[in-house]
Amino acid sequence: MSQRRGYWTNPSVLLLAGARDPVEVVTERARSLILAAIEAGLPGPPFDPFDLAAHQKVQVIPREDIQDARTVPTGVNKVRIEFNPNRPRARVRYSIAHELAHTLFPDCVKQIRERALRAETHHHDRQLETLCNIGAAELLMPIGTFPDLGAET
Repeated sequence: MSQRRGYWTNPSVLLLAGARDPVEVVTERARSLILAAIEAGLPGPPFDPFDLAAHQKVQVIPREDIQDARTVPTGVNKVRIEFNPNRPRARVRYSIAHELAHTLFPDCVKQIRERALRAETHHHDRQLETLCNIGAAELLMPIGTFPDLGAET
């Protein structure tokens, strides 16, 4: 059990990780998704989050009426990602990856996940959002893609 086990209180995080470290679990799940994408022939890294979503059979649709992006349940074990196409290109890519990271959680189909202002976000939700940020970073540019990074320091 993680030393920081008492820190994690978000129900989605607890469901994801059980007694394990949630950061390790979300990283492992993101890496598994990437490995499956590589085996399927997706180009990368860096990986195109639209390609990753298609590979996961997650529909991605533009919606100008939302602030950033969100994951919306659409049926039994299905979600779609909605995003604001008017945001900067890099932001759209990261937002799609972040929403894909939400799909790594077993209860992602239970409710809409939509980003709120940090001041409006409860501590529990920040935990989930932080883990999705970690997952998004891993999906876009997996840490294993930087083998020479340590040699440059």
